Amino acid sequence: VRKNPCAPSEDDRARPARQQEVLRAIGAQAKSPGTFFRLPWVSWQAPKALRTDMKGLALMGLFADIATGNSGGTDVLEGTCCDLEGDIQVSPGTRAEAVDKLLNGS
Repeated sequence: VRKNPCAPSEDDRARPARQQEVLRAIGAQAKSPGTFFRLPWVSWQAPKALRTDMKGLALMGLFADIATGNSGGTDVLEGTCCDLEGDIQVSPGTRAEAVDKLLNGS
């Protein structure tokens, strides 16, 4: 499990929830009426503010997902720590339930 020296209380288990919160906030801002009028300026500034190795099509897909995604709560699988390589383990049953919830909404 990787440690975060900038936030010692946060490790790999807390990071996905924080990232989902950030993406949900970006999506909320992208859908706001004010953003529509500022869109040319926002589009010009976004590449400077965003550091990523994704190229054009992947970024367009990400922003399309953000703009059209739901605003539901954060849902991160909880696992048990750790195997011999230090990876967090999630049981097959828990994974199957998460896939069913993702695909069927149940």
